[in-house]
Amino acid sequence: KKENGWMKVSTYEGYKWINPDGEERFINKSFYAYNEASFNAGKANAGALYNPQNFRVVDGTPNGWLKVKTWEGEKWL
Repeated sequence: KKENGWMKVSTYEGYKWINPDGEERFINKSFYAYNEASFNAGKANAGALYNPQNFRVVDGTPNGWLKVKTWEGEKWL
């Protein structure tokens, strides 16, 4: 395990890296967050934009959505 939370684990595909606690990332522009990984989902934060800030990214999708921890719980951007 590295100090930044990343862990090397053995899988059937060989060794892979995981970060069970997520990774801190700075989002450098204002954005909307959503309740699901879809622009058709309801907006988080009472529909207001989030300002640029650090977020803990805990998951993602192959098409680019990131799941982050917010004051409302986990949301998608």
